[in-house]
Amino acid sequence: MKRFSVVTAAFAVASAFSLTSCSTPKGVRATASTISASHSFSGIELPQLKKSSVTSLSLKTISDQITPTAANPAMDLAVGTTLRAKFAAIMQVTPQLLTNNSLYRFIDSWLGTPYRMGGTTHKGIDCSAFVQQLYASVFSTNLVRTAIEQFGMAKRLFDHDSLKEGDLVFFRTVSSRISHVGVYITNNFFVHSCSSKGVTVSSLDEKYWSRTYAGAGRIM
Repeated sequence: MKRFSVVTAAFAVASAFSLTSCSTPKGVRATASTISASHSFSGIELPQLKKSSVTSLSLKTISDQITPTAANPAMDLAVGTTLRAKFAAIMQVTPQLLTNNSLYRFIDSWLGTPYRMGGTTHKGIDCSAFVQQLYASVFSTNLVRTAIEQFGMAKRLFDHDSLKEGDLVFFRTVSSRISHVGVYITNNFFVHSCSSKGVTVSSLDEKYWSRTYAGAGRIM
């Protein structure tokens, strides 16, 4: 059977958004990633992607692109039956680096859920409630409810390079106060509930998130 490429050469990205408490500035566009090398995973060649300068992604579009179909069993084998392959493509790493299956099952079950201030369900959820539920489900840890309370609860991380999976990342999006929170995953990507896209994965390298980044913390 011929081997199929897991990742297409370009990702779908958001075209433009109004500046809100956790949205991308109007006019910002993400650039396509380029394939640089391939790595083997379960007998299938998986490309490793170069880091792009702006990498906030439309995950629903990507998910739709790699959804398995009966007419394409090789695609089903390569990516449709493994969340690791799916999120590895999104975050531009090899699947072997993603070992926390419960984390990716949780994220996948919430992707695309709309943002709703004060919301706590799949009908709509805000950033801190999403983080709170992720920690309860994945790490069996109870967090306080709001972003600023979670900031106060976390141990400060001053070295950006020391960030690990599960660390909290905080932002000042509307004022000098902490107003947004997400959970760091890997390769500078974090998952959060954003007003413009709902639950999604974004990059700390994106201009808006880099500018509003307030620091990180670890729940001990």
